[in-house]
Amino acid sequence: MAPIGIVLLVVAALWAVCDWVAVATKADRIETIAKPAVMVGLMTAVVVAGDGATRWLVVAGLALSLVGDVALLERVNQFVAGLGAFLFAHLFFVAAFVSASSSGSVNMVVLVAGVVLCVCLGSVGVAILKAASENDARLKLPVAAYEVVLTVMVVAASTGALLGALGAALFAISDTVLGWNKFVRELANGRLVTHMLYHLGQGLIAAWAILL
Repeated sequence: MAPIGIVLLVVAALWAVCDWVAVATKADRIETIAKPAVMVGLMTAVVVAGDGATRWLVVAGLALSLVGDVALLERVNQFVAGLGAFLFAHLFFVAAFVSASSSGSVNMVVLVAGVVLCVCLGSVGVAILKAASENDARLKLPVAAYEVVLTVMVVAASTGALLGALGAALFAISDTVLGWNKFVRELANGRLVTHMLYHLGQGLIAAWAILL
């Protein structure tokens, strides 16, 4: 990994820590800056790593994640727009994982672990979908579509390198915590856990893309 890539990942990590502190202390102004800054840092790190179709697919996924992050900020609070942005982000990540794994061998242990995780998260997702539908019937289809795409993303990642698979898994768990916290029952430090898992997941996906 080039030194500049390492520096940019470190900068993104520092922004992530700032965001976590902001969430924990309810410092909305700092969160408004820090949360998008993480994605900008990760995107830049992947871009400077070099050309390649897979890397650009990851950059697209990170860019759409940035849009989703802004939409989900407490000050913006556009859940459906954020959901849509992240749904398309996952589709780009799926394409990236499939592109990278098409020429390599599949680690069956990682694949089985990914499938098991999807089954576990799927059972929780049923409760989230039911609660979201009861909250607003218009959310049933988009939430269901999102859960399907999220599952496909985890499975696609599980056919490749462990680093990318772990990143996808943390991303999926983060989304599940977010959904449970928003629609089923508010969890203690639910937003903080969501942000931490999300940034760790995205960071691992970015690192995976850089190391390709």
